[in-house]
Amino acid sequence: MNQGELSKITYPREALQDGKLLLPDTVRFIRIDVGLAAHASHSAWFLHLYKDRGSIGIEPDPRCIEKLIHGSDLYPEVKRVIINKQMIMHHNKSICDLESRFVLVNCAISDVEALDYVPFYLTDAQLAGDKNQYKVFGTSSLHMPTTEHPSSGYHIQNVMAMPLSEVIKAIPDRFEFIEEIKIDTEGHDYQVVKSAGEFIKRAVYVTVESGSNAPKHHHGLVVDSMNSTRSVIEEYMESMGFRIDFQDSTDQRYINIRLKHLVNLHGLNTDGDPLILEGKSSLRKRLRFRTKKLVRDAGKKITRILKRKKSS
Repeated sequence: MNQGELSKITYPREALQDGKLLLPDTVRFIRIDVGLAAHASHSAWFLHLYKDRGSIGIEPDPRCIEKLIHGSDLYPEVKRVIINKQMIMHHNKSICDLESRFVLVNCAISDVEALDYVPFYLTDAQLAGDKNQYKVFGTSSLHMPTTEHPSSGYHIQNVMAMPLSEVIKAIPDRFEFIEEIKIDTEGHDYQVVKSAGEFIKRAVYVTVESGSNAPKHHHGLVVDSMNSTRSVIEEYMESMGFRIDFQDSTDQRYINIRLKHLVNLHGLNTDGDPLILEGKSSLRKRLRFRTKKLVRDAGKKITRILKRKKSS
């Protein structure tokens, strides 16, 4: 992909020079946030918490792009990025300056060979929040919604799509690794991960949404017998040198075995992530995960022993 093509979908435009996405010198670690919805709450969380982090945010929905640039009054209790004012807001108050640490890429990510136009299913706004006082977006997808989707309908609009590898190539050379790639693409997470190719190995953490809801809500997904993309993604990530670091009913976080030494070396920290709640809730989730992991690992070990005995 040439610089001209990428510049069409980068905001602000001056954030791309010579094919590289520019970030201030104060940014030590970079993350990629695929699937922002209207708030980019994941990026807002860690950009507020860590002043030395930068984020490349990716979103194809034009309605969400409008909210990300100009601001949204939905869910004031959720931290959000507002690009044109270069701030992070919470409860309708500015809590942090962005300081050009966030770059927006307006496209879909998929396992296409190069930049291309693809049909995108823009779902209608759905009621949410206390007393259904909000009309929210953020559940659109490259997959057609099913009748179980919570919105009442959809329309199709062609959007630009490119492989994740092209975004990673545009990261400045001074970043030796990617702290985390977070993916939430309404059932398309497997294709997003695959589209990174070998470049996925530059990430220390990869977090994906792989619960059972996405296959129920969208047609054409690759699923296993449990009606989830989880096992498919897990098998692929293991083949790329990752293992599960944490999972709950919705999300999976993988850690790069080859790069896990960087966590302690640089103090990389995923605690408090909005997808993995902080405090007591997080502790309970982590304890449940560790218990299940011990049981699963023990089962795998017994299976290997039985196979060796049978072969001998």
